[in-house]
Amino acid sequence: MIDPQCFTQEWQTAKRAELGGCDPGLLEKTILAFALLDALAVRGLEFVFKGGTSLLLRLPAIRRLSIDADIICQEPPEKLDPLLAELGRTPPFSAMSEDDRGAHRVPARRHFKFVFTPLDPNNPAPFILLDVVHEKNVYPRVDRVPLRTPFLESDGALLVPTVEGLLGDKLTAFAPNTTGVPLSRAWSMQFMKQVFDVGELFDAATDLSAVRATYQMIFAVENSYRGGKFTSDQALQDTFDTAYRIALVGLAAAPKDGRDALLDAGRRQIASHLVGMNFRREEMKIAAAKAALLSSALRASTPSGLSALRYEDSKFASLKDARFAAPYAAIGKLKAIPEAMWLWSEALRLQRQSKDEAR
Repeated sequence: MIDPQCFTQEWQTAKRAELGGCDPGLLEKTILAFALLDALAVRGLEFVFKGGTSLLLRLPAIRRLSIDADIICQEPPEKLDPLLAELGRTPPFSAMSEDDRGAHRVPARRHFKFVFTPLDPNNPAPFILLDVVHEKNVYPRVDRVPLRTPFLESDGALLVPTVEGLLGDKLTAFAPNTTGVPLSRAWSMQFMKQVFDVGELFDAATDLSAVRATYQMIFAVENSYRGGKFTSDQALQDTFDTAYRIALVGLAAAPKDGRDALLDAGRRQIASHLVGMNFRREEMKIAAAKAALLSSALRASTPSGLSALRYEDSKFASLKDARFAAPYAAIGKLKAIPEAMWLWSEALRLQRQSKDEAR
């Protein structure tokens, strides 16, 4: 169970200071999302915890708060619904209701809103959302992970995919024209979360083969929801092309397609969720370049270790006289962002390699 002191103003104020500053309302909601998940686990519900909030249990540093609880659960409604109703009446929650949007679509996804009394009475949205996907677990590996973060004390544990599993999943979501979150006005914030999370997970993952295995499994599921219209190569190319479009933001070569504005809007929208850091265009381009490199690596015969694909300052010297041919000539304009430029040089190298291997 979660230590009751975690719900107090004193605790959360102290933890905000330790984290280097974050939105107090979002920190409270993040803690309550974990409280809900812990209560479900204590009551014996079988589920896998996934999505952006689960990264807080897997990554070594807290960089982005996430307030939604996403789970995969095969329990039937006759078992799940009474349990959720009970929790909605149990402190720290005061009410629960189901938001019946898309429950009959594919996948079978249900949304539940849990209301609480906030520490700040001016909190405009005193609730958290539980998203339940009714399907079997498709992650190759899940581990029981202690429910503990720098702002949370608990003796509980949750089933969570590995870092590589989460990265493979997030990469399918970073494909707005195929299997992923659309890059649109309504979805710009959700899309940017995928960009950010791929960048963070890339730095923590160690086994490319595990990323590849998860990607193929998640891709197959997501593609089935879309009528099987795409191949994994098309989805990975979508990721690559979208990452390149992000590299063009603010450059003269950027198409006048409105996407610079959408991407900048997404960055601004996630700013309040970030902990002790900024996510400027430069950081966005680095995260996108990691996605491009990963998409190329998954298509090429790349060794399973990821360390060789990570940037170090010493590696930039190899690009001193680099030239980038069309249609990727604009990568040469990224010299002010050495990490992004090097990542792109590797992504293009592996792209050429995968094409040679396909011949």
